[in-house]
Amino acid sequence: PGDISRVLEFTKAHTTSTGLWGLVNNAGHNEVVADAELSPVATFRSCMEVNFFGALELTKGLLPLLRSSRGRIVTVGSPAGDMPYPCLGAYGTSKAAVALLMDTFSCELLPWGVKVSIIQPGCFKTESVRNVGQ
Repeated sequence: PGDISRVLEFTKAHTTSTGLWGLVNNAGHNEVVADAELSPVATFRSCMEVNFFGALELTKGLLPLLRSSRGRIVTVGSPAGDMPYPCLGAYGTSKAAVALLMDTFSCELLPWGVKVSIIQPGCFKTESVRNVGQ
């Protein structure tokens, strides 16, 4: 929450006269790769806090600036939010929630000319994919 507050204050201070052309929500937090049954509820909460609530707070906080410039919101989703991926229940649930939220924003912001897009990338060889020990 502190980081989000600082970003909102900084962005508002530097774009008030021009508006904000775009916002990219790119959170991809995941702590545990395990069956949903074995994943602690805290893992689900942590993924939702970063991937969903973080994007929600930033988007809501910056909407006045995006509206004034008829800007764009781009959110990075995940295929794990569209279909079940074994051992990614917490992550996939949070990405499904943020995708639905962005679809809702897309409909609601249409009258103001704010465009909303979701990017669904494929798998990348990040440390969590390469490190079998994780």
